[in-house]
Amino acid sequence: MGATVSTGKQAFAFTATDSGETIYVLHEQTYEKNVFPHTPRWSCISIGPIATVLRRIFGMAANCVSGALQVRGGRDAPEHYIADWLKQLACPLQQEDQPVQLRIAKGWDQSIPADDAPKVLAHLVANGRGELAQDLEAGLCFLSTLHAESKLVSCIYGDGPLSPWRIITSMRAGGPRPDLGYSPSLQGPAATSRIPAFLKVDGDTRLVQQDDGSWRSGGWEYQLLGQFVESLWATELTHPGSYARSIRRFREAIQSAPMVPPGTKVIVDLSVKLDSVYQRQCCEEIGNHLPAKRTGSTLEVDLPSQASELWRLTRLPSACATWLPGNFKPVLQVQGDLLAA
Repeated sequence: MGATVSTGKQAFAFTATDSGETIYVLHEQTYEKNVFPHTPRWSCISIGPIATVLRRIFGMAANCVSGALQVRGGRDAPEHYIADWLKQLACPLQQEDQPVQLRIAKGWDQSIPADDAPKVLAHLVANGRGELAQDLEAGLCFLSTLHAESKLVSCIYGDGPLSPWRIITSMRAGGPRPDLGYSPSLQGPAATSRIPAFLKVDGDTRLVQQDDGSWRSGGWEYQLLGQFVESLWATELTHPGSYARSIRRFREAIQSAPMVPPGTKVIVDLSVKLDSVYQRQCCEEIGNHLPAKRTGSTLEVDLPSQASELWRLTRLPSACATWLPGNFKPVLQVQGDLLAA
Protein backbone atom coordinates (compact mmCIF):
# COMPACT_ATOMS: atom_id res chain seq x y z
CA MET A 1 0.00 0.00 0.00
CA GLY A 2 1.31 3.44 -0.89
CA ALA A 3 1.68 5.78 2.06
CA THR A 4 3.81 8.63 3.37
CA VAL A 5 5.90 7.65 6.39
CA SER A 6 6.73 10.38 8.92
CA THR A 7 10.12 9.94 10.58
CA GLY A 8 10.79 13.33 12.19
CA LYS A 9 9.22 16.66 13.15
CA GLN A 10 10.78 20.01 14.00
CA ALA A 11 9.10 23.31 14.83
CA PHE A 12 10.75 26.73 14.44
CA ALA A 13 9.50 30.17 15.43
CA PHE A 14 10.35 33.85 15.08
CA THR A 15 8.87 37.22 15.86
CA ALA A 16 7.65 38.87 12.67
CA THR A 17 9.07 42.32 11.94
CA ASP A 18 5.96 43.42 10.05
CA SER A 19 3.35 42.40 12.65
CA GLY A 20 5.05 41.48 15.91
CA GLU A 21 3.29 38.11 15.79
CA THR A 22 4.91 34.81 16.63
CA ILE A 23 5.23 32.91 13.37
CA TYR A 24 5.80 29.15 13.34
CA VAL A 25 7.59 27.15 10.67
CA LEU A 26 7.09 23.39 10.58
CA HIS A 27 9.46 20.91 8.95
CA GLU A 28 8.68 17.21 8.63
CA GLN A 29 10.94 14.35 7.60
CA THR A 30 9.21 11.72 5.46
CA TYR A 31 9.64 9.07 2.81
CA GLU A 32 7.23 7.30 0.49
CA LYS A 33 6.53 3.71 1.51
CA ASN A 34 6.38 2.37 -2.05
CA VAL A 35 9.54 4.17 -3.27
CA PHE A 36 12.88 2.43 -2.71
CA PRO A 37 15.30 2.97 -1.16
CA HIS A 38 13.52 4.51 1.82
CA THR A 39 15.44 7.78 2.12
CA PRO A 40 13.79 10.25 4.55
CA ARG A 41 13.90 13.89 3.48
CA TRP A 42 13.02 17.09 5.33
CA SER A 43 10.43 19.45 3.88
CA CYS A 44 8.74 22.61 5.13
CA ILE A 45 5.02 21.81 5.45
CA SER A 46 3.53 24.91 7.11
CA ILE A 47 4.22 28.52 8.04
CA GLY A 48 2.10 31.09 9.82
CA PRO A 49 0.59 32.09 13.17
CA ILE A 50 -0.62 29.36 15.51
CA ALA A 51 -4.09 29.07 13.94
CA THR A 52 -2.58 28.43 10.50
CA VAL A 53 -0.15 25.74 11.61
CA LEU A 54 -2.72 24.01 13.84
CA ARG A 55 -5.09 23.79 10.89
CA ARG A 56 -2.30 22.15 8.90
CA ILE A 57 -1.40 19.73 11.71
CA PHE A 58 -4.97 18.56 12.19
CA GLY A 59 -5.42 18.28 8.43
CA MET A 60 -2.34 16.04 8.22
CA ALA A 61 -3.52 14.02 11.23
CA ALA A 62 -6.73 13.22 9.35
CA ASN A 63 -4.61 11.25 6.87
CA CYS A 64 -3.54 8.92 9.69
CA VAL A 65 -7.09 7.56 9.85
CA SER A 66 -6.97 6.09 6.34
CA GLY A 67 -3.35 4.99 6.66
CA ALA A 68 -2.16 7.46 4.01
CA LEU A 69 0.18 8.91 6.67
CA GLN A 70 2.09 6.46 8.87
CA VAL A 71 5.16 6.06 11.09
CA ARG A 72 7.95 3.53 10.63
CA GLY A 73 6.10 0.91 12.64
CA GLY A 74 2.92 1.22 10.58
CA ARG A 75 -0.29 3.11 11.24
CA ASP A 76 -0.31 6.04 13.64
CA ALA A 77 -3.33 7.29 15.59
CA PRO A 78 -4.24 10.89 14.69
CA GLU A 79 -4.15 11.96 18.33
CA HIS A 80 -0.57 10.66 18.64
CA TYR A 81 0.47 12.59 15.52
CA ILE A 82 -1.07 15.79 16.92
CA ALA A 83 0.55 15.28 20.33
CA ASP A 84 3.99 14.93 18.73
CA TRP A 85 3.59 18.27 16.96
CA LEU A 86 2.28 20.02 20.09
CA LYS A 87 5.44 18.92 21.92
CA GLN A 88 7.49 20.54 19.17
CA LEU A 89 5.44 23.76 19.26
CA ALA A 90 5.92 24.05 23.02
CA CYS A 91 9.68 24.58 22.59
CA PRO A 92 10.57 25.57 19.01
CA LEU A 93 13.96 26.52 17.66
CA GLN A 94 14.69 30.05 16.44
CA GLN A 95 13.90 30.41 12.74
CA GLU A 96 16.72 32.50 11.27
CA ASP A 97 15.88 35.12 8.69
CA GLN A 98 16.38 34.31 5.02
CA PRO A 99 15.77 35.93 1.63
CA VAL A 100 12.36 35.59 -0.02
CA GLN A 101 12.09 35.81 -3.79
CA LEU A 102 8.73 35.63 -5.54
CA ARG A 103 8.29 35.42 -9.28
CA ILE A 104 6.06 33.65 -11.76
CA ALA A 105 7.99 31.14 -13.82
CA LYS A 106 7.53 27.85 -15.61
CA GLY A 107 8.39 24.74 -13.62
CA TRP A 108 6.74 22.70 -10.88
CA ASP A 109 9.29 23.75 -8.24
CA GLN A 110 9.20 27.53 -8.80
CA SER A 111 8.14 29.90 -6.03
CA ILE A 112 5.02 30.62 -8.11
CA PRO A 113 4.60 28.11 -10.95
CA ALA A 114 3.00 29.66 -14.04
CA ASP A 115 0.18 27.10 -13.91
CA ASP A 116 -0.72 28.20 -10.37
CA ALA A 117 -0.32 31.92 -10.99
CA PRO A 118 -4.03 32.77 -11.56
CA LYS A 119 -5.15 31.42 -8.17
CA VAL A 120 -2.14 32.95 -6.38
CA LEU A 121 -2.80 36.36 -7.92
CA ALA A 122 -6.50 36.14 -7.05
CA HIS A 123 -5.56 35.22 -3.47
CA LEU A 124 -3.22 38.22 -3.22
CA VAL A 125 -5.92 40.60 -4.50
CA ALA A 126 -8.44 39.16 -2.02
CA ASN A 127 -5.95 39.79 0.81
CA GLY A 128 -5.17 43.41 -0.04
CA ARG A 129 -1.99 42.88 -2.08
CA GLY A 130 -3.39 43.86 -5.45
CA GLU A 131 -0.40 46.04 -6.36
CA LEU A 132 2.00 43.15 -5.79
CA ALA A 133 -0.25 40.90 -7.86
CA GLN A 134 -0.01 43.35 -10.74
CA ASP A 135 3.80 43.49 -10.49
CA LEU A 136 4.12 39.70 -10.46
CA GLU A 137 1.71 39.35 -13.38
CA ALA A 138 3.85 41.87 -15.30
CA GLY A 139 6.86 39.58 -14.86
CA LEU A 140 8.59 41.50 -12.07
CA CYS A 141 10.47 39.75 -9.26
CA PHE A 142 9.68 40.55 -5.61
CA LEU A 143 12.63 40.44 -3.18
CA SER A 144 12.43 40.69 0.61
CA THR A 145 13.09 38.59 3.73
CA LEU A 146 11.09 36.07 5.69
CA HIS A 147 10.96 38.11 8.91
CA ALA A 148 10.00 41.32 7.10
CA GLU A 149 7.24 39.78 4.98
CA SER A 150 5.85 37.04 7.18
CA LYS A 151 2.24 38.08 6.49
CA LEU A 152 2.79 37.83 2.75
CA VAL A 153 4.57 34.48 3.00
CA SER A 154 1.86 33.09 5.28
CA CYS A 155 -0.82 34.45 2.94
CA ILE A 156 0.54 32.52 -0.06
CA TYR A 157 2.21 29.50 1.54
CA GLY A 158 0.32 29.09 4.81
CA ASP A 159 -3.31 30.01 4.22
CA GLY A 160 -2.98 30.18 0.45
CA PRO A 161 -2.79 27.81 -2.49
CA LEU A 162 0.93 26.86 -2.36
CA SER A 163 3.17 24.93 0.04
CA PRO A 164 6.07 26.66 1.84
CA TRP A 165 8.77 24.20 0.71
CA ARG A 166 8.92 26.27 -2.48
CA ILE A 167 10.63 29.16 -0.69
CA ILE A 168 11.91 27.64 2.57
CA THR A 169 14.32 25.01 1.34
CA SER A 170 16.67 24.66 4.31
CA MET A 171 16.38 24.36 8.09
CA ARG A 172 18.24 27.51 9.17
CA ALA A 173 17.88 27.37 12.95
CA GLY A 174 19.20 29.15 15.99
CA GLY A 175 18.88 28.01 19.59
CA PRO A 176 15.77 26.95 21.51
CA ARG A 177 13.04 29.59 21.92
CA PRO A 178 10.72 28.39 24.70
CA ASP A 179 9.56 32.00 25.09
CA LEU A 180 7.92 31.69 21.67
CA GLY A 181 6.46 28.27 22.39
CA TYR A 182 2.79 27.41 22.12
CA SER A 183 1.94 25.76 25.42
CA PRO A 184 -1.50 26.90 26.63
CA SER A 185 -3.12 25.72 29.84
CA LEU A 186 -5.33 22.69 29.31
CA GLN A 187 -9.06 23.38 29.24
CA GLY A 188 -12.11 21.19 29.72
CA PRO A 189 -14.03 19.54 26.87
CA ALA A 190 -15.64 21.77 24.29
CA ALA A 191 -19.28 22.00 25.32
CA THR A 192 -20.44 22.91 21.81
CA SER A 193 -18.87 19.92 20.03
CA ARG A 194 -21.55 17.35 19.31
CA ILE A 195 -20.87 13.74 18.50
CA PRO A 196 -23.87 12.59 16.46
CA ALA A 197 -25.58 9.23 16.48
CA PHE A 198 -24.47 6.72 13.84
CA LEU A 199 -25.96 3.64 12.19
CA LYS A 200 -24.07 0.98 10.27
CA VAL A 201 -25.34 0.27 6.78
CA ASP A 202 -22.58 -2.28 6.13
CA GLY A 203 -19.00 -2.88 7.22
CA ASP A 204 -17.84 0.52 5.96
CA THR A 205 -20.76 2.90 5.39
CA ARG A 206 -22.38 4.89 8.17
CA LEU A 207 -25.55 6.92 8.48
CA VAL A 208 -25.25 10.15 10.47
CA GLN A 209 -28.10 11.83 12.32
CA GLN A 210 -28.31 15.49 11.38
CA ASP A 211 -29.07 18.42 13.67
CA ASP A 212 -32.72 18.35 12.56
CA GLY A 213 -33.04 14.67 13.48
CA SER A 214 -32.97 13.34 9.91
CA TRP A 215 -30.60 10.60 8.78
CA ARG A 216 -28.22 10.92 5.85
CA SER A 217 -25.42 8.78 4.49
CA GLY A 218 -22.10 10.11 5.76
CA GLY A 219 -19.85 7.87 3.68
CA TRP A 220 -17.26 5.43 4.96
CA GLU A 221 -16.25 5.23 8.60
CA TYR A 222 -12.66 6.36 8.02
CA GLN A 223 -13.85 9.37 6.00
CA LEU A 224 -16.14 10.55 8.79
CA LEU A 225 -13.47 10.17 11.44
CA GLY A 226 -10.92 11.94 9.23
CA GLN A 227 -13.29 14.85 8.63
CA PHE A 228 -13.94 15.11 12.36
CA VAL A 229 -10.22 15.16 13.18
CA GLU A 230 -9.58 17.85 10.57
CA SER A 231 -12.36 20.04 11.99
CA LEU A 232 -10.99 20.03 15.55
CA TRP A 233 -8.20 22.58 15.00
CA ALA A 234 -10.49 25.54 15.80
CA THR A 235 -11.82 23.86 18.93
CA GLU A 236 -8.24 23.18 20.04
CA LEU A 237 -7.58 26.92 20.03
CA THR A 238 -10.43 27.61 22.47
CA HIS A 239 -10.18 24.34 24.45
CA PRO A 240 -6.51 23.28 24.40
CA GLY A 241 -5.95 19.58 24.99
CA SER A 242 -9.54 18.56 24.26
CA TYR A 243 -8.73 16.94 20.90
CA ALA A 244 -7.64 13.54 22.26
CA ARG A 245 -10.82 12.96 24.24
CA SER A 246 -12.98 14.19 21.38
CA ILE A 247 -11.32 11.87 18.86
CA ARG A 248 -11.59 8.91 21.23
CA ARG A 249 -15.31 9.49 21.87
CA PHE A 250 -16.04 9.96 18.18
CA ARG A 251 -14.16 6.76 17.31
CA GLU A 252 -15.99 4.80 19.99
CA ALA A 253 -19.36 6.14 18.83
CA ILE A 254 -18.84 5.33 15.17
CA GLN A 255 -17.34 1.87 15.78
CA SER A 256 -20.05 0.78 18.23
CA ALA A 257 -22.94 2.02 16.08
CA PRO A 258 -25.84 -0.45 15.73
CA MET A 259 -26.92 -1.84 12.37
CA VAL A 260 -29.69 -0.17 10.40
CA PRO A 261 -32.88 -1.83 11.67
CA PRO A 262 -35.33 -3.82 9.53
CA GLY A 263 -38.09 -1.76 8.01
CA THR A 264 -35.78 1.12 7.07
CA LYS A 265 -36.78 3.12 4.00
CA VAL A 266 -34.89 5.59 1.83
CA ILE A 267 -36.66 8.65 0.43
CA VAL A 268 -35.07 9.98 -2.77
CA ASP A 269 -36.02 13.51 -3.82
CA LEU A 270 -35.41 13.72 -7.57
CA SER A 271 -36.20 17.47 -7.60
CA VAL A 272 -32.95 18.36 -5.81
CA LYS A 273 -30.54 20.02 -8.23
CA LEU A 274 -27.18 18.26 -8.46
CA ASP A 275 -24.12 19.58 -10.29
CA SER A 276 -22.56 16.15 -10.78
CA VAL A 277 -23.72 14.20 -13.84
CA TYR A 278 -22.76 10.95 -12.10
CA GLN A 279 -24.84 11.80 -9.02
CA ARG A 280 -27.85 12.71 -11.17
CA GLN A 281 -27.58 9.38 -12.96
CA CYS A 282 -27.38 7.50 -9.65
CA CYS A 283 -30.63 9.12 -8.51
CA GLU A 284 -32.47 8.75 -11.81
CA GLU A 285 -31.50 5.09 -12.23
CA ILE A 286 -32.33 3.91 -8.73
CA GLY A 287 -35.93 3.17 -9.68
CA ASN A 288 -34.74 0.96 -12.55
CA HIS A 289 -32.73 -1.30 -10.25
CA LEU A 290 -34.75 -1.38 -7.02
CA PRO A 291 -38.47 -1.65 -6.29
CA ALA A 292 -39.64 1.87 -5.56
CA LYS A 293 -42.89 3.66 -4.92
CA ARG A 294 -43.01 6.93 -6.84
CA THR A 295 -45.01 9.96 -5.81
CA GLY A 296 -44.37 12.95 -8.05
CA SER A 297 -40.62 13.58 -7.90
CA THR A 298 -40.12 11.39 -4.82
CA LEU A 299 -39.09 7.73 -4.68
CA GLU A 300 -39.64 5.54 -1.61
CA VAL A 301 -37.30 2.54 -1.53
CA ASP A 302 -37.33 -0.29 1.01
CA LEU A 303 -33.99 -1.36 2.45
CA PRO A 304 -32.74 -4.24 0.24
CA SER A 305 -31.04 -7.34 1.59
CA GLN A 306 -28.51 -7.84 -1.20
CA ALA A 307 -25.15 -6.08 -0.75
CA SER A 308 -25.02 -5.01 -4.41
CA GLU A 309 -28.45 -3.41 -4.15
CA LEU A 310 -27.61 -1.78 -0.83
CA TRP A 311 -24.53 -0.26 -2.45
CA ARG A 312 -26.74 1.58 -4.93
CA LEU A 313 -28.49 3.34 -2.06
CA THR A 314 -25.30 4.25 -0.20
CA ARG A 315 -23.83 5.98 -3.25
CA LEU A 316 -26.80 8.34 -3.53
CA PRO A 317 -25.82 11.93 -2.63
CA SER A 318 -26.93 12.85 0.89
CA ALA A 319 -28.51 16.05 -0.44
CA CYS A 320 -31.40 14.12 -1.97
CA ALA A 321 -31.51 10.82 -0.03
CA THR A 322 -33.07 10.71 3.45
CA TRP A 323 -33.01 7.46 5.42
CA LEU A 324 -35.93 6.56 7.70
CA PRO A 325 -34.71 3.92 10.19
CA GLY A 326 -37.48 1.56 11.26
CA ASN A 327 -38.38 1.61 14.97
CA PHE A 328 -35.11 3.16 16.10
CA LYS A 329 -34.69 5.73 18.87
CA PRO A 330 -31.08 7.03 18.80
CA VAL A 331 -29.05 8.55 21.58
CA LEU A 332 -27.13 11.74 20.85
CA GLN A 333 -23.70 11.95 22.46
CA VAL A 334 -22.62 15.44 23.50
CA GLN A 335 -19.05 14.95 24.71
CA GLY A 336 -19.55 13.54 28.23
CA ASP A 337 -23.33 13.83 28.32
CA LEU A 338 -25.97 11.52 26.86
CA LEU A 339 -29.20 13.03 25.62
CA ALA A 340 -32.21 11.10 24.36
CA ALA A 341 -33.01 12.04 20.80
